[in-house]
Formats: sequence, C-alpha cells, structure tokens
Amino acid sequence: MPQPSYVIQPLTKEYIDVTLQLCDASMGNGYLSKDFLCSCLNNPKVFFYILLNPADNDVIGYSYNEVYNASEFWRQVKPFFPSEQHFQLPDGVCCKVATLGIKMDYRGQALAKTLLDYVMDSISRSTHIDFFVGTAWKQDDYVPIASTLDKIGFVPICILHRPWHDVAACCSYCKKKRCICDAALYIKSC
Repeated sequence: MPQPSYVIQPLTKEYIDVTLQLCDASMGNGYLSKDFLCSCLNNPKVFFYILLNPADNDVIGYSYNEVYNASEFWRQVKPFFPSEQHFQLPDGVCCKVATLGIKMDYRGQALAKTLLDYVMDSISRSTHIDFFVGTAWKQDDYVPIASTLDKIGFVPICILHRPWHDVAACCSYCKKKRCICDAALYIKSC
C-alpha cells in the first residue's frame, strides 16, 4: 500500500493546542507549555515544524529546533558532560534539534527521518548553520531514535548525565517527576 503524502509546515497558532497534546504524550506532561509554543511563533531563532495528515488535518509529528552560537550551546550542556571529555567542541553556529515526536499510531513509517530531513534542509537554506546537534533520550543502553539519527548522518559524541533532571515535567520514559534519564549527544556537520 503506498504511503500517504503528509504536509510539513511551520507551527501556527491554530495548531498550538493539538501540538501541545502531542508534546505531552511524546516528551512528558509539562515539558513544553502553551506559552512556550506561542513564543516560538515569532522567534527568528526557533524553527518549530509540524507534520500533518491531510486526510483529517491532524498533527501527527513535530520538531522543535533552535539556533545558537555554539559557545552558548556548549555552556548549557557542559555541566552534563562526562568527567573525561575526549572530543573537540566545534565553534560557529549550531542548530539544536531540541525535541521531536511522532504520534504513536504513525511510528515505524520513517516519518521522523522524513520530518528531520525536511527541517534540516529548510533551516540550512534559510540560516547559516555550521552543524546540528541533538540530545536523545537514553534508556540503559538503548537510544530510541538512534537509527534515525544514524541514517541522517548524525554521530554520537558522548552521554550526558541527567540533562532534564531540573525540568518540572513528568518524563514519558522514566515516569519520574524529575527525569532521571541520560541523553546521547549527537552532532552532524553541514
């Protein structure tokens, strides 16, 4: 059966509530707020895209991305680095793939890869980016999105220790109010 065509577009006000519901289901209740999503609409450093099923106009995926001066990004994640860092941190401008979610009924169709390919291409064409970075949930030795990131050309560089512990949200993976999950840090050069 042929895969239906989906629509990828920037987040708009009309899709805030349904996108927030998907964010809560994917990341954990309270990870992102409605106010935060509204602030993304007019922020030139934020690229928040949604994936729509045109058959019912339902949001079935999203990707929140933010452009940083690399030194600012490294300063934010450095407290979570392993004690022995054995890699060179690149300089320049980076785009952090901050969150990505696909509705449960649509997983397994390579939609995360389709969405990320589109988003990264769109961002690269509109803004100077030297590299992309992404933090991905790590459960024991398993990173759920690892194969997708590998196919797109991301490379894991280290494990971050509990980077979401201070976020007041109930994690969808560990189910803790203060997330105890680690993260794999990935990088992709442009």
